[in-house]
Amino acid sequence: MRGLKAYQNTRVDTASPSAVLVMLMESAVLKLESACSRETSEYAEFQADLHHVRSVYFELIFALDDSTSPELCAQLRALYTWCVRELMTAGRTRDLAKVEGVKRVTYTLQEAWQEAVEEASL
Repeated sequence: MRGLKAYQNTRVDTASPSAVLVMLMESAVLKLESACSRETSEYAEFQADLHHVRSVYFELIFALDDSTSPELCAQLRALYTWCVRELMTAGRTRDLAKVEGVKRVTYTLQEAWQEAVEEASL
């Protein structure tokens, strides 16, 4: 298991910022899928999954650079903040519909960022 962790750390440490963004979105999608599949008795694990995704969105919010594209950053900030709020509510109420909504948005964002990274590397 230690080897896998070392590989993952190296992968992130050597990746471009855009590749790290895609990795973050991929991890968020996986955690949202995990949260949606949890049994009612797995409350702690459900909360841990949601916490991970909220942390991803907080990192994305803090990484926005308004000097490059203020309008786009404002729109992304609003979308990311909506995701965080939905996950906070879902954590309190165990509302899987809210988690599913965030999962759809996150998956769409992950696909869009992946496509942008691929186009930029051409």
